[in-house]
Amino acid sequence: MKILIAGATGLIGSEITNKLLILGHSVSILSRNKTSNIPNVTVFVWNPEQNKIDSNAFDNIDVIINLAGAGVADKRWTSSYKQTILKSRINSTRLLVDSLQNTKNQVHTFINASAIGFYGSDTGNNWVDENTKCGNDFLADVVQKWEQEAFKANDLNIRTVAIRTGIVLSSKGGALPKLELPIKYFVGAAIGTGNQYISWIDIDDLVSIFIHCLTNNKLNGAVNAVAPTPLTNKAFNSALAKQLGRPLLLPNIPPFILKIMIGEFADSLIGGNRVLCTKITQSGFEFKHETLEKSLKNQI
Repeated sequence: MKILIAGATGLIGSEITNKLLILGHSVSILSRNKTSNIPNVTVFVWNPEQNKIDSNAFDNIDVIINLAGAGVADKRWTSSYKQTILKSRINSTRLLVDSLQNTKNQVHTFINASAIGFYGSDTGNNWVDENTKCGNDFLADVVQKWEQEAFKANDLNIRTVAIRTGIVLSSKGGALPKLELPIKYFVGAAIGTGNQYISWIDIDDLVSIFIHCLTNNKLNGAVNAVAPTPLTNKAFNSALAKQLGRPLLLPNIPPFILKIMIGEFADSLIGGNRVLCTKITQSGFEFKHETLEKSLKNQI
């Protein structure tokens, strides 16, 4: 198939791009620059903030994968950066869907990144799935509005999937190196009570889920991309410390300390989500790293 990717240079996007090329698909990417460090792809220029995109990007494209959006943990959540988080997702997704409506194309599938932040920063010990209602905090509002823009592609008779991703574990970046660092230096500790759940996924399984959703025509709507074995914060840190060969010596980090250190985003770490992946497994998907131990051995 011929696939167009927005956000191809990020951690997840680069892995998806490489996997698609290995599988023999033709890949084009959207970039703010005409040049790219990614080999064997065609580059088209776009600028979501200016509502500009090269209409030739859609020529002969079968599938669009949209991963564009500012990182939620990249900076402190000032009022300005919160607007950047929201607008970077809304503007890019809206531009893609509007372009599909106004440009002759053969796109039959639109896969949009999303997040389990949809459910809110803290759903306690309750299991949640794709039918659980939206939460009521900042990230939940962002994800809901993001998905609303993506699902407008359904009105164009384009199968649309929003992949709600948990904490992605990769040795190449994202959360895992940040979680490893304090443990490596003997200052690792659980957060808050340590009883809040972490719903995580190995990046190799996440890439496979994107490709599974790309090829499985029966999948549509929201799809949770999490491993089937969420763990409490305490159990997660203990497993990570064991893999690194380090002890956990310090008491749990009090929530107010974390809020002083990183601001409002701390609520996402103090809270937790226990997320089910029933929809993706019932579609025939099989995890290769369904336990944290398997994932950590794969990544560390």
